[in-house]
This record gives sequence, C-alpha cells and structure tokens, in this order.
Amino acid sequence: MPIAYPYKMSDWYGYDKDCTSLTSFLMTNAGYAMTGSAHSACLYLDGLTTYTYYHDGSGSTPVAGDTCYSDSAGNTPVNRSGTEWTGNASGTLYQWNANSGVLQAVISCPAVTAFNTTGVARNACTFSSSDRTFYHDGSGTYPTTGDTVYSNSAGTTKVSGGERRWFLTNGNGGGVYTVNFAPIGGSNTGIVGSVDICII
Repeated sequence: MPIAYPYKMSDWYGYDKDCTSLTSFLMTNAGYAMTGSAHSACLYLDGLTTYTYYHDGSGSTPVAGDTCYSDSAGNTPVNRSGTEWTGNASGTLYQWNANSGVLQAVISCPAVTAFNTTGVARNACTFSSSDRTFYHDGSGTYPTTGDTVYSNSAGTTKVSGGERRWFLTNGNGGGVYTVNFAPIGGSNTGIVGSVDICII
C-alpha cells in the first residue's frame, strides 16, 4: 500500500529504528602495548589473525573523534584502556579514550621521529651542526628522558649507551642527551637517561 501525505503513524511501523551507518575496518589480534610508546606496539604488528571493528566516521578508516564498535549494529563500543595502542597489519595504530570507543589518536608505523644529531659523543656542546640523523619514539620533536633513540628509521636498532650526543633545539641553541648503558652482556637499551641544554 503506497504511503500518502500527510503521514500516518502506521507508515512508520516498518522503519528500522536501530539502523546505523557504520563502516568496517580490520584489526589484528597482536600489535598492542598497554603502556609506553606507540612504537612498542609497532614492533608487534602482524597479519596472522584479523577481526573486524566498525566506526561511525565518514572515511574508509576511522580518525580521531570517531566512535568505534565491535559489532556492526553499533551497540558495543570498543572497550580499551586510555593507554593502550592497538593496530593492524597495514601499520596503523589506534588509541581510544578509556572504555568509551572514541578514538583519541591515530598514527602510522614506524612511530618514530627523526632529529639531527652527531655521531661523535665527546664535548657535545662544542658542536654547532649535525652529521647524521637518529630517531626517537617520544611524542616531541626532540628526545626527552625516557624516550628510546634508534639509528635507523624503522626503529629497530637502538643506539649504544653511555655517550653524550649533541642535538639542535628550537630557540635554545644546542642540547645534549645521554643514553643509558646497557646491562652487562645485554643489548643496547637506547633509553635516554638525561637531557641538558648547552650553555654557551
């Protein structure tokens, strides 16, 4: 029977009030880190097992601010902690607001930032220019205490410890950072133990 204007209440009986417009995207069962940097999760991404999430954004994949769900009806928001990074085999990492399903950050692997530095460690504050590029997994432009420094852009080779290296800082001239020594017999940690600004 055709619907006539003005509408009758009976015209709405067949309307699906639970209908949602969600887009699916794939995740993996690996590639997550509960704490620490996003780079930690990048190292564990794989495509061995995938599962499907859904988001309410306008693109093919979600962006920050979109809400994500574990079911196609949009009844169950993604339940993740606010410090956890999860990802997929294509190298994308997601971080949700705690238990709300709302994305707060989306980044691509490798989650490292390039910065100019020096290979020579002695008398670091006497340098005024760099001779190589290193990479760190922190959130800033330059490494800070607790970040890990790598010598390659993939973020897989950590630099050796116990050396003070120079880097250029915006508006502050030069600075130096010190990488912690590795345990005896252990591999390089690459972890920054201290950062100081050079006083000229």
